[in-house]
Amino acid sequence: MLGKRGKGAGQPARETTDGVTAEPSEVRFRNWVVGLALLLLPPALLYVHYRLMFPGLTNPDAFDYAQLGRNLHEGRGFVTYVLRPLALSYGSDPLRQPDLTHGPLYPLLLALAFGAVGVKDNVVAAISGLFYVLTVPVIYLLGARMFSRPVGIAA
Repeated sequence: MLGKRGKGAGQPARETTDGVTAEPSEVRFRNWVVGLALLLLPPALLYVHYRLMFPGLTNPDAFDYAQLGRNLHEGRGFVTYVLRPLALSYGSDPLRQPDLTHGPLYPLLLALAFGAVGVKDNVVAAISGLFYVLTVPVIYLLGARMFSRPVGIAA
């Protein structure tokens, strides 16, 4: 079945789930709207959540990562002030132990952000939020490639 003559001449019309055929221009418009929603909705939700719910850093892991980022930013290296039994066998200063439990990428990104903006709790939240927003298209692509486009959108 071919669509009406015009812009989409020669292209088959797609049948929707309710049995009505959609013109190619309608399908393109719908794809743009869904794509725009997938791009703008996660950052908007993050901003609203941040403005309403962020009291500052309260999680001990967030404190550890922020401390590592601050130490890297100030040139002290990848060290922590948290004493862990395994780390006590390394180094002579118990208040400046190398961190053996956290990966280096996130504290390094925090250190770069601290250098650009300053050492604040908001910077830690912004970097975490950035990773959240970057996860959304990755999950979409994973769902779309493994299953189908509607599954990617739902994911």
